[in-house]
Amino acid sequence: MRRKAPSATLTLLLHQDFHRYAGRLGQTDQSGWRKIEGRFDVLRIIEDSDEIYDLIADVASELTKSGRPRLTKGTLATVQTLGFFPFAEGEASTDLMRRAAPLSPTAFYLLPRIAARIGQSERTIFGFLGTELPEDRSKTVVIEDLYRHFSDAMRVDTAVGGTHKRFVETEAARARASSPIEREIIAAASLMHLAATGDTACMSLERLIDAMDLGSTHPRREIEDAIESLLSRKLLLHRTLTDEISVWEGSDVDVRARAQEEMDALRTAGDPLDRVRAHVPTPHYVGEAYNHKRAMTRYAKSVFISASTLLDSDARGKLLVKADHYDALVALVVDASAQDFKKLGGAWMNNHPHFFLALADQSPDLDMASLEADAYARLENDELLLEMDPRVGREIAELKGDILDFLLGRAASLIDPAAGAVSWFCQNQCIGAGADLQPGKILSSLFETRFSLTPRIANEQIVRRKVTAQTKSARKRLLLGILERSDLPFMGYKDLSTSDASLFRTTLVAPGLFDDELGKWRTPDALLDKGMREAWSQIEAFYASPDAQTRSFVDIIEQLTRPPLGIRRGVVPILITAGLRAFASLVAIRKKTDGRWVYLDDIVPTTMEEIAENPGAFEIEVIDASAIQRQRIVQLTAEFSPLPDEVETDLIRAFHDAVSQWMRALPRAAMTAKGLGLEAEALQSALRQTRTDPAHLLLRALPSIAGRKRLDDETLAFVSEGRKQMERVTDRYAAEAIRGVTAAFGGTTFGAVGGLAVAKAWADRVPPSLAGDASIDSVARAILNRARRADVGSDTERSFARALSAMLLGLDFEEWDDGASREFTRALKGRIREIEDAILSAQDLDETAAPFLTDRIRTCLKLLEKTSGKSAADAMLMEMKGMLE
Repeated sequence: MRRKAPSATLTLLLHQDFHRYAGRLGQTDQSGWRKIEGRFDVLRIIEDSDEIYDLIADVASELTKSGRPRLTKGTLATVQTLGFFPFAEGEASTDLMRRAAPLSPTAFYLLPRIAARIGQSERTIFGFLGTELPEDRSKTVVIEDLYRHFSDAMRVDTAVGGTHKRFVETEAARARASSPIEREIIAAASLMHLAATGDTACMSLERLIDAMDLGSTHPRREIEDAIESLLSRKLLLHRTLTDEISVWEGSDVDVRARAQEEMDALRTAGDPLDRVRAHVPTPHYVGEAYNHKRAMTRYAKSVFISASTLLDSDARGKLLVKADHYDALVALVVDASAQDFKKLGGAWMNNHPHFFLALADQSPDLDMASLEADAYARLENDELLLEMDPRVGREIAELKGDILDFLLGRAASLIDPAAGAVSWFCQNQCIGAGADLQPGKILSSLFETRFSLTPRIANEQIVRRKVTAQTKSARKRLLLGILERSDLPFMGYKDLSTSDASLFRTTLVAPGLFDDELGKWRTPDALLDKGMREAWSQIEAFYASPDAQTRSFVDIIEQLTRPPLGIRRGVVPILITAGLRAFASLVAIRKKTDGRWVYLDDIVPTTMEEIAENPGAFEIEVIDASAIQRQRIVQLTAEFSPLPDEVETDLIRAFHDAVSQWMRALPRAAMTAKGLGLEAEALQSALRQTRTDPAHLLLRALPSIAGRKRLDDETLAFVSEGRKQMERVTDRYAAEAIRGVTAAFGGTTFGAVGGLAVAKAWADRVPPSLAGDASIDSVARAILNRARRADVGSDTERSFARALSAMLLGLDFEEWDDGASREFTRALKGRIREIEDAILSAQDLDETAAPFLTDRIRTCLKLLEKTSGKSAADAMLMEMKGMLE
C-alpha cells in the first residue's frame, strides 16, 4: 500500500549512547542534550549475535590449552530458559559454550553486553579475555570476575545516564554482605540489570537464581538461601507486584511497618477522594474533529467523585453547576461499577447533555492504594525518620513509586477508555462501553450542538481559557494599538511580524472585524462567519443600545463565553476593547471603588484586561441622545477645548478630557473665587460636585444650574458665560491690585491719576540720600527704586502691580485667592510707611527732603482741621510760625 505523502526519517548510527557525547559539558547543556535524545526512538544494537559469541568462543579456545568441559542437560535447559543464546540451539549451543570455557554461561552471556554498555565493545572484550582467562580450563571465570574487571570502568562512568550511581549502590550493598556468595549475588543482580533489554528488562527472582546457578561455582541450594537472606536484610529488593529484583542500599529502618502505622492514622482522617485526587491526575477528553474544524482546543474536564455524591441531591446539584462552567464534565466514579448505574443514574441527567458518568466494568477500589501512597508521602517529609539512616529516603521513594505505579494501573480502567474497561453514560443512558467507547466522536458531536456558533479564530496561543505570560504581553500591546491606532490603516502593523501583529491579523483582520486597508471597523452584517457575526452583534448592542439602567460587564462576557458562542476568555479582552472603539459613542464606564461607582477617567490596556477578569467590578451607562443633543455635546466640548481630540469617538470621554484640560489651565483661585458672577458661581459648584463623573455633569448637573431639564441652547449659553467669568478671575485680581497700589502710594494727594503716576509722584518726594539708608530693608528699597522708574515706559499699570506682588507676596495674579488683595495692599502700605518713617528719623536731611516734609505737614494740618476744626488748625499754624521766629 503506497503512502499518500512522502515521509522523511533521520537515522543516526552512534558507537555509544547519545548523551555520552555531551559528557564534558555542564549540567545545563547535558540536560538539554538529554531532551534532544528524548525526541528519538532508540534502537540499541548490542553485539550479542552469533558472530560476536563465536568470536569470543574462538579466542577463549585459542587462549586455553586443556580439554573442553562437559555440559549437563540441566545446564542446557537453564540456558534455554534464560534465553541467553537464542541464535544457537541444540548441539550448536552446546558447542558454543564448550568452546567458550572456562567462561561460565552467565559470564559468557554478559561479557559483550557489559562491554557495549561501559567500554568500547570488541577492544574491551578482548582486553577482558586477555586479562582474566586462565591457561587452565579447570578454573571457571564467574560473574565475580566479570564484576571486578569492569568495576573501575563503572566507577569513573559519571556522565549523565552513566553507571557510576549503580556502582555506588552495588558497592554499598556488597559492603554489608556477610559472605562471598552474597557479594557475588549482588554483583550478578547489578550486571544483569545493566545488560537487560526488551523482554529481559525486568529481572525476576527465578531469573536471578538461574543466572547465579550458571555463573558461579556455588550450589543452587546455597544460592537460594543466600538470596533469601539478602531479601530479608533488604540488600536486595523484591517488588512482588512486578516480580522484579533490584539491588538495594539497605536500611536499618522498617519502612513498611512505619508506613502501616501512618496508614492506620490516616484511615479515619480526611476524604478518600482527596487522596485519590492528590496522586492520580485527571485527564482531559478532547473532541478532535470539532477542534480541528474550529481551530481550538475544546475538551471535557474530568473529576473524581464517589457514588454518594450522585445519591445526594445537594451534592449532585453542585456537581451539575460545575459542569455548566466547563465545555463538558466527565464524573469518574471511583467506588462503583457499570452494574451500579441503575441506582446512580436517573431523570436528573436528562437536561444535562454535557455531563457524563464514567463507570468501570469493575470498581477500581483506589482507596487503599491512595492511602498507602499518602503514608509514604508523609514519611518523605519526616525529617527525624530520614536522619536515622541516610539510605531510608531512597527506600521510601522506591516504595512510593511502586504503589503509585499500581495505583495508576488500577485507575487506568476508569480514566483511560483505550483500556476497554469503562462505560460512559449521558442523559440516563449508556453511550459507549469497552472497545466501542469513542470519547472524541461523542464530544465532537456534543460540541457541535452546544457550541454551534463558536467563531473560528486560528491562533492557538490566544484561544485559551488562560494565556501564557508572553501571549498576555502581546495581547496588551494589541489592546494599546486598538485604543490608540484604530483610525490608521493596518492599525500600524503593516509588514510587522511581531507577536502582537500576529494577534491583530488572526483575531481582528481574518475574522473580518477590522478593515485593515481602510483602517475602519466593520458592522456585524458585513461578517461572513456566522458565529463572529452573532458575537459582534451582541457587542454592538452592549455598547450602542441606550438603556435607562446601567449594565454590568458580566452581561456581555457571559454572553460571549457561554453556549452557543463559547468564546475562550483569552480572546475576550480583545473583543470588548475592539467593541469599545467600534461602537461606543456616548458611554460612561465606572469601577466600584470603596463601595461607590467611580468614572474611569482613563482607559488603558490594563483596564480592559481587568474588566475581562473581574467584570462584576465594572458597569457601563449607555446614554440616549438625539442627533441635536449630540451636536450640543460637541459644541460644549469645543467651548472648553477649541481643539478637541479628533481620534476619540466617545463623546462623553472627549468632553471629560476637554474639561479636565481646561481646569488644569485655570488660575488656582478660579474654582473658589467669589463675586465672579452668578453663572461662574453655579459652574464652580457643579464642577466641584460632579467633575469626576462627566456623564452626570454633562447631562444632568449643567442643565440643572441653568434651570433647564435637558442640555439645550440656553444651557450652552449659561455655561459659556460661566466659563468666561471664571477665566477672568485674574483680571479682577489685577484690577484690585492696581487700586491697592494707587491707595498705598497716596491716592489723589499729589494730584496724579493712575497707579504709575501716583507711585512716581510719591517717589519724587523721597530724598535721594535715603537709597543708602540702612534702616530700610532690600524689599523696601526695591519698591522705592521701582516707583522712581515708573514713568520710563517699561511698565504698565498691570505689570507694575504684578512686580510689586512678586516682591511682597511671592505670587503672580494667577496664584492669588480672594484674600490676597487685602494682604497685598496691607503689605505695600507697610513698606511705604517703613520708608517714610526712615525719612522722619534721619539726622542728615537736606533741602531734597522739603517736598516730602511739606506734603506731610499739609496732610497733618488737613487731618487736624478735619478732626478738630479750622480754628485748631489756624492755632497750630500760628504756633509753628512762632517757633520759626
